[in-house]
Amino acid sequence: LKGTLKAARAPSAQSVGRLELGLLWERCRVRGSIAMAIQLADYEVLKKALDDADSLGLSVELEHDLCDELRDQEQRRLEPISRQTSARSRTA
Repeated sequence: LKGTLKAARAPSAQSVGRLELGLLWERCRVRGSIAMAIQLADYEVLKKALDDADSLGLSVELEHDLCDELRDQEQRRLEPISRQTSARSRTA
């Protein structure tokens, strides 16, 4: 990323090519992070990767929907646990 920023400051033909390569690399890295987060079904990791994707201007609307769905599933999974814990605290 440092090389990409350096290339952006000195716009020669070679530096423009480096800039494009750096941006392509970063986009691929972010797409890989998104794929890994989806594979792990980890909405927190996915949310961070989607924030990175948004800052790069990538189109990730469907991935945002999936992230919301994963978050909702996690909340539903944890909800009965919190109900059981609060019921125990009332009886104690």
